[in-house]
Amino acid sequence: MSNVETNNDLERKEEILAMSRSEKKDEGDEHSSLKGTEFGGIIGFYVVGVILVVLSLIMHQLSAAWALIAVYGAFNAGYEFKKYRFTKKVYHIVGFAACIAATLFSIFAFVDFALEWHNIHEFTKAIRWW
Repeated sequence: MSNVETNNDLERKEEILAMSRSEKKDEGDEHSSLKGTEFGGIIGFYVVGVILVVLSLIMHQLSAAWALIAVYGAFNAGYEFKKYRFTKKVYHIVGFAACIAATLFSIFAFVDFALEWHNIHEFTKAIRWW
């Protein structure tokens, strides 16, 4: 009886293998593409972004630095939410909430520095305009 089960298992494996070959989908190619995307995201987004934030701070372009930080927060919020959907781990939803809060704060700071509301004189002029 175990011999019959083994034959059925072998037939099923052959069937699955045949279906996989007929799809013409290369899992190795998909894996390397995913790794390339991850590597490009790390190098292209984080390293270049950090360089731009540092240069913005050095050149006293605080509104540009806050804008870049807001983009980082939004990107990381999306990443944390995706991780939470797949793993259902609470710390990913906490990370998502923290990234959303940081993004909203950064957007407010960007508007503050872009409109120069941090200067109290400019802030009172803006209030009087409204």
